[in-house]
Amino acid sequence: VAHYRRRRNRLAKLLDEARAIKSDLSQQIESNQSSASEAIAAAESADDEVRKQAALAKQSECEEQLTALRSQHELQQQAASDLERQLGKADATLARLCSQQEVMKARLQAAVAQQRLEGGLPRPRVRRWLLPAAIGGAGLLAVALLLLVISRPNVPTDLPPPVPPVATPSVASQPAPAVEQPPKPNPEVPPGAALLMTFEKNTMVEISGIVFRIRSLTGRYNGKDVTAEYTPDGKVGGAISIVDDQGLSIPGSMLDNQPEYTVTGWFKRPEGDHLWIYSEFAGGIIYGINANQDGSIRVVALNKDFRPAGHDRINRSTKVGLAPANRWNFLAVRLVNGGPGKGRVTVRVNDKFQQMDHQMLSSSPSYAMLGSGPGSHMSNTHGPGNGVLDELAVYQRALSDEEIETLYQMGLRGESLGM
Repeated sequence: VAHYRRRRNRLAKLLDEARAIKSDLSQQIESNQSSASEAIAAAESADDEVRKQAALAKQSECEEQLTALRSQHELQQQAASDLERQLGKADATLARLCSQQEVMKARLQAAVAQQRLEGGLPRPRVRRWLLPAAIGGAGLLAVALLLLVISRPNVPTDLPPPVPPVATPSVASQPAPAVEQPPKPNPEVPPGAALLMTFEKNTMVEISGIVFRIRSLTGRYNGKDVTAEYTPDGKVGGAISIVDDQGLSIPGSMLDNQPEYTVTGWFKRPEGDHLWIYSEFAGGIIYGINANQDGSIRVVALNKDFRPAGHDRINRSTKVGLAPANRWNFLAVRLVNGGPGKGRVTVRVNDKFQQMDHQMLSSSPSYAMLGSGPGSHMSNTHGPGNGVLDELAVYQRALSDEEIETLYQMGLRGESLGM
């Protein structure tokens, strides 16, 4: 109940933020429409060519801004609709859990009462005799001490002090040898690694079989608000299964203003489904890696200092069929020389790779997601996404081709990042 209440409150906060952004975009659209109308009127009433051209240039600028603002408004409307749907589901789930909680409390009380009636549990008693007994005991103790003092014989005080006994070694007096404890597993964190998740049972915090937290082997960026489910059928041991809007969130950002980074992991998606592998959010999605239905890999990144014409982010996809369905695929996404509107992304799937022009993420994201979750990407044409994730890592540097090949071969041999 507490977990879903926190989830519900977080969704409500995100929905308020999405609505506020949408309202602000609506005001900007109205302002640009008004400016465009004024520019048209100025062009029509201009008495010379210079003023007319200036008014037409102003009109063209306003129309370009209108196109970009309408696109952002549509995405924000989509995000708000998704969050409203998720909030409704969270409210329904929370109400059901609260009802179940009350029923369980009533059943527990009835069971305890029944056990007491049957003699299984002692009925609580009020021990009224404790106070008189304590008073009587204190009185007897005082009388005994008084008699002891009165009857004490005179002891001479000039006797030499007693000689302390000589300690003789014995088996019992020797300290037991320390038992050497086996060292706790503490895998060496590779240079630049911000996130290392193996999704093994010993990295998860569970209550009544429900996973609430997933630990990163780096000791930072631990997963919370987990709705994904554990499965033992991973590429290497355990994994997380993503169904519809399931996933896990990670507070903070690992890729914001990183000119070079690498994201690696193993994934499997069913035929006809797509799967969001890693994404970051600031109100809505501003970075994402998605395994598309057609087998391509899509990489999306927003940079506040660069807005492509008619868009607010760079969105690139690899060729179709690079990542087949119904099998485990190794993925590595590496950015080098990133900046506003510039950078080179290499996408490797298994032993094939493709390079694309891209850019650095820069928009102050507040949290990351593995799998699906709240945001505009939830309204993907074909649903929120389904699949399995395993051995996912984020490096705040560009791994070399040799390092990526090593990770690929480790997965093929069944070796975990935590080994």
